[in-house]
Parts: sequence; structure tokens; C-alpha cells
Amino acid sequence: MAFKKAIARGQVKGEDVVQAAIEANRISAELLNDSSYVRSVDRQLDFLFES
Repeated sequence: MAFKKAIARGQVKGEDVVQAAIEANRISAELLNDSSYVRSVDRQLDFLFES
């Protein structure tokens, strides 16, 4: 619930999620520079907020 509230307040952005995934060795660091990937993560965050 706190995560959704942070998204709603604009405190969590796609870039933040991508950076956290990189730091957790879940995705390649190159994806941070892939604007379409970061936008896709942003859209997914928007979807979470709407549901």
C-alpha cells in the first residue's frame, strides 16, 4: 500500500525502479539508458496506480 501511495504522489518513477533493479543485479545497466524501456516501466507504474 505504501508503494502505491508513493507512486500516486510522484515519488516513484520508472527510472527509480530500473535503477533499483540494476543495483539488485536483476537487469542490465544498459536498460537505464533505454528510454523506451524506462517509459514502459513508467506505464506499468501508472497501471498499478489505476488498479
